[in-house]
This record gives sequence, structure tokens and C-alpha cells, in this order.
Amino acid sequence: MALTAAPDAILYLPGMGDYDRSDAAALTFAERLAAALDHGAATAGAAFRVKSRVEGSREGLGERQLLVCGIERVEADGTERSVLDIYRVDYHDALMQDYEERSSLSRGLVTAFEALKGSCRIVAALVPRQGVGRLRLLQVLMAFAFWMSLLLYFVLLLASFAGAFVEGLEYITKSPKSSALGSIQWFFDQHAGFSQAVVTAALGLAALTSLIPEKYKAEVVRMGARYVRLSTYLSTNNQRSAIVGRFHAVLEHVVETGRYGRVHVLGYSFGSIVALDALFPPPAHEKVKFPRLAHVNKLITVGCPFDFIRTLWPQYFANRGEHSIAPEHWINVYTPPDALGSNFRDDENLDEATVGLGGRLPENLVYERGKFGLLDALSFLAIRSHGIYWKPDNDPLDQGCLRDTMAVAFSQEPILE
Repeated sequence: MALTAAPDAILYLPGMGDYDRSDAAALTFAERLAAALDHGAATAGAAFRVKSRVEGSREGLGERQLLVCGIERVEADGTERSVLDIYRVDYHDALMQDYEERSSLSRGLVTAFEALKGSCRIVAALVPRQGVGRLRLLQVLMAFAFWMSLLLYFVLLLASFAGAFVEGLEYITKSPKSSALGSIQWFFDQHAGFSQAVVTAALGLAALTSLIPEKYKAEVVRMGARYVRLSTYLSTNNQRSAIVGRFHAVLEHVVETGRYGRVHVLGYSFGSIVALDALFPPPAHEKVKFPRLAHVNKLITVGCPFDFIRTLWPQYFANRGEHSIAPEHWINVYTPPDALGSNFRDDENLDEATVGLGGRLPENLVYERGKFGLLDALSFLAIRSHGIYWKPDNDPLDQGCLRDTMAVAFSQEPILE
């Protein structure tokens, strides 16, 4: 089959944890995708290579530079043709700026507060209901407890420092305590037994958590920051409007070029939620016309936390996209152990999706059919599995789930013939 004259475009929405927004990271993702296409091509002699360029895009009253990672197909006889252009939708600054500007103490307090609220949501969701299974919810609950224990330990260290400061100042000045210092010291004297018991408990907790490998603890801490931003995004519309607006701006640019036969959207993790919000708008936005959405042919969600969100925020996706005009095809990639990945069902079975949006059900594609047991929770497997779809080592040969995903997405289509 001959290749179509017009190439396709992919709008790629990375996950919240993909902090590397460099051109090198974007090129690595494109190289992984090109390697996946090369693996799935029906013609053994065909090869795919990446060429990048920069395009200017209007956004509001300004101009934004977009890095475009183009993928060309090279035939055995040396002929080449552009088949796919990748546009990354960058939303990180709009999502994380106010959080990153906070002090470490402020971030810790906010994270602990959100963890406390999230714990209440999870406890309420542990009764039989739709969405994520109990075992994966318990894993997230363990993570919340870990975040709050870290903050408690930090607060106790500050209290110990305050007590030592009072004693030290009294010793240095060789003078009686002032009324203020005396009040502080009186408080510590009155609560010495309780404080010692809490400190002992905190030290025991610190010793226990020291048995957990550092890379696991680091991943749990990073998840804490992501959860805070996720909770804020779901609860308020300020950031959501700006972030979804970024998506529409890139889509507008891609359509206006008139270069592409079809447009596809690929969202990973939080990026997939942004894609769902853009393609299946809330009821209040359904009267707003988004004609550019008609150009979106395929939606690919990878590690999408749809089930997690509808379990803890039951009304967030209610009545979505009843009049949506896109997309025609929806592929959902998930792995069963992933605490955030979704199978768009009300159970844990590896079957077809039964829950969707706008009357559309995704085609489930299971990646790494691993099992998840109670003992796996001790190593935070359900949280660590969220990064299994492609490893963060920037190795373009590690295609992760892209190999199977591209084979399904473009099966029997010109790009892979």
C-alpha cells in the first residue's frame, strides 16, 4: 500500500512527573516512538528516523516556539517520506509554579493536609463501590501515611530545636529566664513525658522507614507533590482552564498548518486527564463550539488515573462529552499493578472496558500482565508501577509500551505497511 501524501500529527501530553522539558527529552521520546514504528512495520526494509524543527505558534497575545519532532519513513531503496510529526503540549509551568515557589515547610504542610483529606476519601471509598480496587487504594493510603509521618518527624525536630534553643540561651546569658522564655520552657517541662513518647515513636518510625530503599521513598515523596497538584487541578478551575487552553492552542496551530491528514492525541498519566478534559468537556462547556476537535482521529491514554479520580471524586467525570465530536478511536494502555492506571471497568478483570465518556468506550491494551498481592504493597509496587510504561533512563531503545501501542494504533495502516 502506498503511503498517504499527508503525514499525521500527534499531540503528546507528558505526565506530571516528567519534569525534563528539554529538547533532548522530547527527541528521546520521538526516537522511542520511531523505534516502535520500525519494529511494527510490515516491510522489513523500512526504517524510521527523527528530524526536528522549530515552529512559531500564536498563543493569546504572544508567540510560543514549538519543537516539532518529525518522523520519516525510509524505504529500502532510499526513498523517504514524512509520516508523523510530534508536538509536545507543555503545561508544567502553569501547573507547578505556585507549588514550587513555596518554602519546604509550606510544601510539607500542604502535602500533609492534602494527604489527610485524601486518606478520608480513601477510607470512604473502601466500602464496595465503583472504581479502583481496595488493594490499590490501600497502597495509596500507605503512601499518605508515609507523607504525614515525614511531616510529623520534621515538626518534632523543630520542637526539639526550640527546647534546646531556650536552654542554650539561658546558659549563655547566665540570667534568669524572661517571661516569654519561661513560658516556652514551662510548656516543655509540663509536656516532657508526652514529648518524649512522641519523639520515641517518631524515631521508631524513622528506623522502620529506613528499611525501605531510598529510591522507593523518593518515588513516594514525588508522588506526594503530584497528588497535591492533582487535587488542586480537580478542585479548582483556574489552572484547568489555562492548561486545557494550552492544548487547544497547540491543536489550533496544528490544524492551521493544513499539513496533516489526521491528528492524534497521546496522553500519559496526568496528561491523559488533560486530554480527557479537552476532548470530553464538562456539561457547562458543551455549548461552546470546539470545531478543531473534529480533526482528532485517535486518542491514546497511557496510565490514565480515570478510575482513581472517579473513585475519590465521583462527580468529576459525570455527564461528560455527551455531544463530543472526537475522537473516533480510543486506545487505553494500562498495567494491572499500577495504582493509578485504569481499565475503565468497575472491577479488576482484564476484559473490555465498560465505563467511558460521551458514549465512547476505550479499547483496553494490557501492558505487562503482572499480578499485585498484599506483600507487594510493602515495596510500594502499585505506586512504582506507574512508571513502568517507559523507563526514565532516556534510552531510545527502551520502547516500553510504545511498541505494542503503535502496532495496535496503526495496524494495517499506511504508516506501518
